[in-house]
Amino acid sequence: MNLPFCAITFGAVTLFMHVKKGEATLRMHDLDYLGNSIFTVSVISLLFGLVTDGIKYPWSSWRVMMPIVLGTIGWILFHFHQHFFATNQWPPTRLFSNRTSAVGFALNFLASIAIQAAG
Repeated sequence: MNLPFCAITFGAVTLFMHVKKGEATLRMHDLDYLGNSIFTVSVISLLFGLVTDGIKYPWSSWRVMMPIVLGTIGWILFHFHQHFFATNQWPPTRLFSNRTSAVGFALNFLASIAIQAAG
């Protein structure tokens, strides 16, 4: 069902996005493998804890709380790594320096949570 909408969006982005020739592109050796690994493991841990809550184990079980705590610590560690050590930050911290963009990102995040909670 989403494929037609994705195709229209992809066509619009390709048509209207102007990229200047000669701009730097991201290559494989420019990727932050350590940061991406920290992010992937911490999100999987966090989601595993949230998915198993109340279904297989109660909320107070260590099998639910440990992945949630470790995932949260890993997520904080990821942002710390990105801010202080990464050469190619993902996401770039300059995106959050503009107050309008930061509020837009926060509202998008909260709207996504509300949609998931309602469904």
